[in-house]
Amino acid sequence: MPKLLKSIFLFSFLFFLCSTFAFAVEEISITTYYPSPYGSYKNLEVYNTDESTTQTDFTQGITKAGLLITTEYTANAYTPGVFWKTSNNNATKPKAGIYLMETGTGTRMYLGTSNNYGTGITNSAVVINESGDVGVSGGVKLGTSSTCGSSTAGTVRYNSGTSVVEYCNGTSWTTLGGTQVNRGNCTVATGGTCTATCPSGYTIVTGGGCMGTQGPGYCNISASYPSGSGWVCGGSCSNAMFSFNGYVICAK
Repeated sequence: MPKLLKSIFLFSFLFFLCSTFAFAVEEISITTYYPSPYGSYKNLEVYNTDESTTQTDFTQGITKAGLLITTEYTANAYTPGVFWKTSNNNATKPKAGIYLMETGTGTRMYLGTSNNYGTGITNSAVVINESGDVGVSGGVKLGTSSTCGSSTAGTVRYNSGTSVVEYCNGTSWTTLGGTQVNRGNCTVATGGTCTATCPSGYTIVTGGGCMGTQGPGYCNISASYPSGSGWVCGGSCSNAMFSFNGYVICAK
């Protein structure tokens, strides 16, 4: 074999060995190479020293992002995110993940977890370590969940129908914090009567009352008494523009 061919063969063989060794290692450094190497790596570390004491450098711009994921935009569609899986227990489905949903007018972030090894992410919720404390500088808005059972015992909700906070005792929704006090009101023109009643779910507990919009000498109360779950109020005034206000104290 000519010397030139032998040299070419030897060079090609050495290049092949070096390439094989390079792909066998488990660490890779990605700098300015494009396109980036494709494959699965045991560890992938992002190191960015571009720190800032200004929060908006990160929240209002992407030039300082430590890890940036860019996706296509489609309204009302979910975008790729970061997901975790295990090598067993149905390795083709994720165990947890962080992903986005574009609403067309904004963006929602979902933190999903798996309740079952074989079904993938089934619970898009945030689970907080129960052994720690949770601090909120703003308000906390409760939802209006309708399901109460043994699996949801301890859940807290806001009942928009009765305007109270309730908790699930494992069987039914119960008012949180003991007795809730409320007030029912009514207004009637001079010469008539009205009945102030309790809001839905409440009952009268301490009675009620009746008063004119003007004091004695202008209005005379002729009706002020309980009636069922309410309080009757009425009378007459010297001026047709005056009226009566009735009220009842309720609780549940």
